[in-house]
Amino acid sequence: MILYQEKANKYVIYCRKSTDEKGKQETSIEEQRSHCENLAKKEGLNFVKVIEEKKSAKKFGLRPKFNELMEEVKTGRIDGIIAWHPDRLARNMGEGGQIIELVDEGTIKDLRFCTQQFSRDANGKMLLGLAFVLSKQYSDKLSDDVKRGNEGLHAKGFAIGRTKHGYDIDKDGRYVKGKFWELIREAFQMKLKGVAETEICEWLNRNGYYRDIKNPNKQRSRQRMSPQKLSKVFKDRFYTGTQIMNDIPVYLPDKYNFTPMITEEEYWKIQRMGRGNVVSHRRDHYLVGKVTDAKYQFLEYKPQIIINRTKTAYLLYIVDSRHKKKIPLEERKNLKGIRAQKIVDALDEIFKNINPAFTEDNFKKSIKLAREYSETEYKDKEEEERRIKGMLTQTQNEFNDIEENYLINGKSYDESEKSRYMQKKADLNREIEGYTRNIKKLAEERKDLVPSFENFLNTIKTLSTSYKSMNGNSKLEIAEIMVLNIVVSKGKVLEIELNEMFRDLFLYDGGR
Repeated sequence: MILYQEKANKYVIYCRKSTDEKGKQETSIEEQRSHCENLAKKEGLNFVKVIEEKKSAKKFGLRPKFNELMEEVKTGRIDGIIAWHPDRLARNMGEGGQIIELVDEGTIKDLRFCTQQFSRDANGKMLLGLAFVLSKQYSDKLSDDVKRGNEGLHAKGFAIGRTKHGYDIDKDGRYVKGKFWELIREAFQMKLKGVAETEICEWLNRNGYYRDIKNPNKQRSRQRMSPQKLSKVFKDRFYTGTQIMNDIPVYLPDKYNFTPMITEEEYWKIQRMGRGNVVSHRRDHYLVGKVTDAKYQFLEYKPQIIINRTKTAYLLYIVDSRHKKKIPLEERKNLKGIRAQKIVDALDEIFKNINPAFTEDNFKKSIKLAREYSETEYKDKEEEERRIKGMLTQTQNEFNDIEENYLINGKSYDESEKSRYMQKKADLNREIEGYTRNIKKLAEERKDLVPSFENFLNTIKTLSTSYKSMNGNSKLEIAEIMVLNIVVSKGKVLEIELNEMFRDLFLYDGGR
């Protein structure tokens, strides 16, 4: 029974469906509208317009059309609201309380719902408030259930959210190679070679790349690659096989037959590309591009010298304000800087635990990787050696030619010709000796890139015992060589990834 009998002059029908509930609500907007219009006709209510909104009501203040409706109510242009159920109006206590207050003041003269009756007496307002509370409880429980379910799926390596570029999701919910897998993989290789992202994007689209997407009307369309989307792909650690959710990494190849597109080393090489001039080139600015955030992988912690109140300087890795703007305001407080001292302390725990089972086979594997990592330098030295050998051959041929000519025609040379011959011969000899020395030096330098097993192990043992007594800069210099990436969270070292050539050398699991 409706106790407040005065009919409001102007009603609005308000229909809402959350875009993030993916069809799980009991009624669509079209069904809500039909039921509300039938109610208005049955009760003889004068509704002046229909407001439809596709926004979640879980959080306060995120619905622009609802906010406009509240303004119209407050200014007296609207007297009452018709809705399918109270949870269409609010699923948070802020907006629920706002509606009850406007009812209490008499600003909202009437509320009508298709699923229940409303009265403006104390019991009616209590029941309305209870409906809002239950709606919030349902929304929170649904969120918790979804989060818990996603965490369980994540731990087992199942796909979470939208599929990734180049991958499909099979019937079991796992990532498998898609038809454009090779194209995206080649895009990563082009990036590693220094090709501009705009050029890579154009290449992908020329080769027919697209992604099937579903718009809000459930219609499928094909979306081409854009430079902005491609930049996010290159920053996503997922393509190494590591899926991260709530700071927890899961390595997918450990869960099933997942095929990564790139290695961890290639990923971090891409992250460091073009970052060389970010900070000044001071000797205490190590690990540039190697300290990253656990939750927001695109963020980079950059070194900065801090002077405290006692005029003591120390090195702090922080996220600059420009990059902080890329994440929600409420999350920025968690992006605490991390002191370099915490990093070197974490490294100390690694370096003091040499694996006693490190064998010569492990060493050979490390050397092979070292050769691959230094491949550019190694090839440069080889190329330089070949170039100098070519010049040496050319000079030796020239030397042989003047000697042969002297043997044939030397008897007819006058003193000045003999003097020029001797001078030219001496100059060519010096060039030959110089080229020979350079060739020998380059060969030794290439050889030095591959140390002996004994020397390598002795060096590491010495490092392990002397590391603690080193100064901070020396420790960071060692970290620059041995560390691939340092993952931090809330001012703490969460994970340290060593370069692959050093992983067998220490009894360390990466901190996972």
